This record gives sequence, structure tokens and C-alpha cells, in this order.
Amino acid sequence: MASELHLEIAGGSIDEDAWTEAVVNCPYTRLAKSDVATATSPAGQEISIVQDELDADFFDSYENEWYPLFRWRDGVVSFKYNPDIEDPEHSLFKTASELCQVLGAELLDDEGGVFLTFSQANTQKPASQKPGLFKSLLTWCGKPNR
Repeated sequence: MASELHLEIAGGSIDEDAWTEAVVNCPYTRLAKSDVATATSPAGQEISIVQDELDADFFDSYENEWYPLFRWRDGVVSFKYNPDIEDPEHSLFKTASELCQVLGAELLDDEGGVFLTFSQANTQKPASQKPGLFKSLLTWCGKPNR
């Protein structure tokens, strides 16, 4: 499994202004609030992370907390792999999908292989997804699907 994932545009780079606009308009991202962010390691140690002005924080809706995550360097946005990126219901998946769409980017692994494209992000659904309430009511009432 990749240790980092990268948002990249085929044959180009992500423009600073486009990245800034995408981050500002995405509900789960914001530009880094400070030059240094702190995080706690699994061993309980506090770690300082130097952030660039174009780095972005991510809001984990399950944890209800902001984390330093996205690093913009020379037109490529990178972030550490997290298994939540594979869950279409998780805010990290939704955020990466939205950023890919807005920027026209693909999500690549460390070897340059495609991890997620915008079209996959739009069509992937969790295997256990159930029909919506309206569709369930139509089925229950014996009405044809609309």
C-alpha cells in the first residue's frame, strides 16, 4: 500500500491560485492556520510539523477535529495514506474526490499508479448502500421505479 497519495494533473501542475480556491471552497479543508502544526504520535509524543502557506488542514467529521494533511509543493499536492480514503462515506474520501474534480486531477500512489480518478469517485458506492427512503416507499407501495 502507498505511504503517500498525490493529487496531480496529467502533463501539468496544480496552479497556486487554483489550489487556494479549491481549498477555500471545499467544506472539509482550510489553508493552514499557522507556520507550525502539532500532532500527537500513537506513542503519545507531540510532533511539530512545519507548514507552508499553501498547505491545507483537513476536518475529520468523525473526530470533529482539524488536522494538518495536504502539502502543496511545486504543483503537486501530497498527503499521508489513511485507510479512510477507501471509504466512500468518509469525509476524507469525499474531500479528495471533490478536490480531484475541481482541479481536474487524479489521485496517484507513490509509484505514479492511479489510486482514484474523478470518474471513480463519482460512481463508487459502498457495497452495503441501501436504497433511499423514497425509493423504498415506492417499492413498498408497489409503484414502478422512477
